[in-house]
Amino acid sequence: MNLRRSVRAVLLGVLLLSTCGALPCRAQGRLLEFDHSHETLYLESNQTVTTWEDGPVRVFIADAGAVIRQGESRLSAPRMVVWFDREASARAGVRAARVRVYAEGVENLQGRGVPVRLVERRSVREAGAVSMHFSSTLAFVWDCPLNRREAPVPSPLLTRAEDMTAEAQGEFLWTDYLPPTAEERLHLIAQNLNAEYSEVEFAEGRMVGVYMGDVRGTYANMDIRADAAVAWYSSSQRMWELYAEGNVRIARAAAPAEQSPLRAGAEAGVTDVLDFLHADRLYINPETARGLATTPHVRVRDPYAPVENVYVVRGQEAFIVDSQTLVITKASLSQCEFARPHYHFESRRAQVVRHGPNTVLNAWDVRLKAGRDDRTLLWVPFLGTNLSNRAFLLADYALGVSSKFGAFMQTTWLPMDLMAAPPDWLEEWTVNLDYYGARGPAVGTQIEYGFGSGRYPTHDGRIDAYFVHDRASRDDNDVPVPQRNRGRFHWEHRSQLSPFWRVDAEYYRLSDANFLNEYFEDDFENRKPPESYLLARYLRDSTYLALLYKAQVNDFLTQIEERPSADLQVLGLSLGRLVYDGSLTAGLYDLEFSDLIAPAPNDPPAVTRFHTDHRLSLPFMAGIVRVNPFVRALATTVSRSADDGTGFQGRVSRAGVGAGITASTTFSRAYDLTSERFNLNRLRHVVTPHVGVEALSVSGDGSADFIQMDEIDTIDNMVQATVGVRQRLQTKRLVDEQWQSIDWAKLDVALVARSSDSVNTDLDEGYISADFRMQLTDHLSLHSRDNRISLGDLPSVYNMGLAAEYMPRWALSIDYDRISDVCSTVTLTLSRELSDRYRLLLFEQYEFDSRGTGDRANLGTTVILRRVLHKWVLDLGLHVERANDEVAFIFGFGPAGWGVYTDPRRAGRR
Repeated sequence: MNLRRSVRAVLLGVLLLSTCGALPCRAQGRLLEFDHSHETLYLESNQTVTTWEDGPVRVFIADAGAVIRQGESRLSAPRMVVWFDREASARAGVRAARVRVYAEGVENLQGRGVPVRLVERRSVREAGAVSMHFSSTLAFVWDCPLNRREAPVPSPLLTRAEDMTAEAQGEFLWTDYLPPTAEERLHLIAQNLNAEYSEVEFAEGRMVGVYMGDVRGTYANMDIRADAAVAWYSSSQRMWELYAEGNVRIARAAAPAEQSPLRAGAEAGVTDVLDFLHADRLYINPETARGLATTPHVRVRDPYAPVENVYVVRGQEAFIVDSQTLVITKASLSQCEFARPHYHFESRRAQVVRHGPNTVLNAWDVRLKAGRDDRTLLWVPFLGTNLSNRAFLLADYALGVSSKFGAFMQTTWLPMDLMAAPPDWLEEWTVNLDYYGARGPAVGTQIEYGFGSGRYPTHDGRIDAYFVHDRASRDDNDVPVPQRNRGRFHWEHRSQLSPFWRVDAEYYRLSDANFLNEYFEDDFENRKPPESYLLARYLRDSTYLALLYKAQVNDFLTQIEERPSADLQVLGLSLGRLVYDGSLTAGLYDLEFSDLIAPAPNDPPAVTRFHTDHRLSLPFMAGIVRVNPFVRALATTVSRSADDGTGFQGRVSRAGVGAGITASTTFSRAYDLTSERFNLNRLRHVVTPHVGVEALSVSGDGSADFIQMDEIDTIDNMVQATVGVRQRLQTKRLVDEQWQSIDWAKLDVALVARSSDSVNTDLDEGYISADFRMQLTDHLSLHSRDNRISLGDLPSVYNMGLAAEYMPRWALSIDYDRISDVCSTVTLTLSRELSDRYRLLLFEQYEFDSRGTGDRANLGTTVILRRVLHKWVLDLGLHVERANDEVAFIFGFGPAGWGVYTDPRRAGRR
């Protein structure tokens, strides 16, 4: 007597009672719109089909999936009965195979299932049951393994098919699933639950099963084991309940069988909050996601963690409040899975809530205990933390020695873990406490906030501040340290006032020009320059309106102040067959040079500038070619001209007209090509050639007469021609259990020839652009992105790379980047699992042609050896930069998922 028997019996009773439901809707008449009788009729199945002859009729029973296919029509179903009338087919004057088909879907116990699908060309219909007639003037062919029987085999499916087709006497389509018979239900439950029942009682529409002994079973996505169990099931409410005692275990089951009608799409929500539960006694209702367990032992795994991160929670009683909330009294929490953990947090009451990627723990009266004697090391009245952050209080730290910073320590703390009730607007708060032996102490903070409950207006933002008391005399690039107290303050804010109005604000203050390069090198090299502004913008349909005020906060940075400016744009406005694009910008602009430039240039005065640009196009199709001719008109006026050697003179203006045309077409071809090695499921080649020509004639003042502030001031006479081709190789791959088209390979090549009178000489040079990407497999990819081959004096840019990801075992990327006469660099990144305890991390960047002189240099080498010690991680690292004569040794030790290696070149940056 085990739970498999019990659950089978319980679910059987539910299915028996469910047969008295409401009748489904029926659609009668001819179900296929087109005549396919001139095509061969096929019966196909991957499973064994039972067949026998009943007089002049051959009967086929397929209860594990089958397909009827004829021409552009296809009927597929989990269960199907086919009658092939040989006598009617051989009748004089008929000369056609006459076939009658009954097909039905299968519904699982959660009200979901696998329907019948009827496809004809682009029409797709789904139903619970279908009866159809087919005929073919060619042949009827069955392509499936057969179980030939000498006599008819009784079957509930056959009985129901005969009754339904006899009653309808024609083709019909039922929208709802048909309830299976009691025998079928018992078979399905036994097959999918692997359970045997010992005792079943029926009372007032409910079934009760009592089971003793080694009770085992599987329901939806849960595996259940116990010494004894009682189960209740109510078909009218689609609800089942379970009481079990004696070594009770519930665990998240493995992936359900794809063809299981009981488990397909089924999932008991209670397992959303746990992965394993062991208890002495348990009551659970998976349908309502509520339950109670005594002396529970719960394991909660973070599915989003990059490393296996399991939390073990024990207690006196566990209350399953809903599918996302678990409350435990006299709780103990630890990451140690030993029966007697090395350390754990004890709490009078704890609550575990899983919501999306977050697993949140709230605990009251918390004590941190460790050692054999469970000595109390720390007490807090309340603890609230996100377990998915894989940290508590101390989020990140690094220890090491650097030739640039000396002996250093970097730590990141989570003060919100000590707050009993953090305010709702405070989303995240971290504090940096660092020390650099050669520079001094440092402190920083990062705050993310948000106001609003989903309705307008909403406000959110981020504050990032970091300050160092720097006692060094010179920075790494031999620049004198300008002051002792150095740092930055960066504030970003966004207010969404309505679906159309938004206000953005940013304030970025630096202590000196070299601070970012010294302490945040990655920000200095890869992020946008610091700026401060206030922007209000309106966006609706094709209209964009922006009001901007921008100021120079840092005097050592060259910036353009806009005090203020307005920008109105209309994009893609349809005017009958014409398409209009236009823009209008106006404002007060002031070019402010850095006060570090020597000799200091003449400071341009603040100027008012008005610029408008309009384009009218007429797209149309010429056969298979998309053609888009257009005309353009623009005008600009500025209150002061550029410095001509005698000073900044009076107003300058210009007007321009232009015209152009673009044309493109698309060709494609499909190849019936499959490959398991490259994960190819058919291949489609798409080729799009395109050409374009544009000319602009400007009268009035030339670009050299304008103060050069942005691209508007560089506009001048111009002619440009473009010829290119875009190519795609597309295939289908399974992504998130759905077939999706992906670009297996793509190559874009274009030749751009241009001539211009602009003061910006870059606009007078042509180039060839090339972009190549190839996803060879799910794990291996090649790329050569944004290559630009100059046809003039500008440097050419090339790159290529390979990336292989076979995590958790290893991952590798190799990239080569070249800018002619500037650099020729190879970058290698490797993560290799040496064993279940050791992992090697390697980063290498080498320069082969520095500044075009042929000089070679090691730009950077980083090697980290990671050792896993039970639930702890030891990191030993070495970082070398010969170009800057910098050497750093890194040491890190902490719980798994906490300690993260920090590059000493980006001290304070996580």
